[in-house]
This record gives sequence, structure tokens and C-alpha cells, in this order.
Amino acid sequence: MRTAPLSRQRLESPRGAALVELAASILVLMMVVVFTADFARVYHHVIDLENAARAGAQYGIANTADQAGMISAAQAASPGTALTATAATNCICASNDGTTTFYVPANCLDECPDASPEEHLVVKVTVNASYTFETFARIAGMRNSLTITRSATLRSQ
Repeated sequence: MRTAPLSRQRLESPRGAALVELAASILVLMMVVVFTADFARVYHHVIDLENAARAGAQYGIANTADQAGMISAAQAASPGTALTATAATNCICASNDGTTTFYVPANCLDECPDASPEEHLVVKVTVNASYTFETFARIAGMRNSLTITRSATLRSQ
């Protein structure tokens, strides 16, 4: 049995082409929406981590020896994010003209050992906050998670 040849008009129907274009554009649009949502979430967490690190450092200015308190202050500043925080206190003796620094042990003495009038104690606190971010999109060959880290360093004295 012989089939009737397809007419030229039927092969050039615009309805099929429009359907293919719609399917392709919906796929691209959905990818753009998902990646935009992930970017917005990353941006939100970056701001959240910056604020948490700054809050921990601000607590540390008044309480330089309380590293656990700095970590708690950072975590309390970001209750919706399961962040990991670390804190450190750095003490140095510096010359008043700013050209030379001398290391001071970790106990942060109230004054520089063998201090001369040309030296002063500089105490800085640093709080690092990090968070492991999981993306919405699960695409083969791409990383699905990334670690965001922000830190804040403030001078206490």
C-alpha cells in the first residue's frame, strides 16, 4: 500500500516550530530562575556571615580573652545559619612611629615588656565565620556545595 506524500504546506507548519521554540525557551528560563535564586541565597549568606563575624569581633573588643564568647556572639548574630566560627587575639608591641613591631606572647600583657616611651601595646581580635552552602541545582560535573568564609578584625587598644 502506498502512502500519500506529505504536502509541502504540512511540512512548513509554524505550529511545530513554535512548540519547539517554546520548549527550549522554557528550559532556559527555568535554568536562569534557579541560578538566580542560588545567587541570591549565596549573597544573603555572605552578608549574614559578614555581620556575624563583625558582631563576634565587636564583642571581642571589650572581652579580648573570651574567645568562646566571641564565637557565641557570632553564632547568636546569625541564628538562621549553621555557621562555624573561630576567634583569635593578636597582641604586638609597636613603636609609636609605626615602623617596627615586636611580638608579645599570647597572654596579652597590659603593657609591653621592657616598654620604652616609644612603644605601645596593640591588641587585635579576629573572628572568622564560615558556612557550607548547598545549591538548589544539582547538575552533573558542577560543584553542588561551596564554603563561604568571612572574617572581621578590629583593634581593641
